[in-house]
Amino acid sequence: MHIFVKTLTGKTCSVKVENNSNIENINSEIETLMGVPSIEQKLVFNGKRLEAGKSLNDYEISENSNIYLVIALEGGAKGKKKKKDTKKGKKKHKKRKVKLAILKYYKVEGDKVVRLRQMCKVCPAGTFLAEHADRLHCGRCNTGYVKVGDTGKKGAAAGGKEQAAAKKGGKK
Repeated sequence: MHIFVKTLTGKTCSVKVENNSNIENINSEIETLMGVPSIEQKLVFNGKRLEAGKSLNDYEISENSNIYLVIALEGGAKGKKKKKDTKKGKKKHKKRKVKLAILKYYKVEGDKVVRLRQMCKVCPAGTFLAEHADRLHCGRCNTGYVKVGDTGKKGAAAGGKEQAAAKKGGKK
């Protein structure tokens, strides 16, 4: 029986084989006719690669069938780029909205309203000072006041005895 071997360049060659011959036998025939080493040959029939160790009957190859010869080349597709590691930086602070936050600054005693925190002397009215362990700090104008004496009141400096050491620009 005759089968036709076509290359990708369009060259066609006729090979005489038997119905039950192995794929290795066909490879050796093609090597003698075309000069392509059998190690580099890949034979394709009906979109399937013909594997060594099988016969023509396994692939249902009949008289005058076309088998395509593809040369196996080393190498391959262009490699993928490595992904750059993106550092997960510090998460940005989200400002939380607290309901009725103004209640932290004022307290009602009888008919009077009492301020719980001191106000900044530089900024407009309503700007309260943040209370730290050893100092008072205005977040608006960045002015700091040092606590001199503590009367034991929680949250208030010693009744006006703080030094008005206005430290501009300053965290310690």
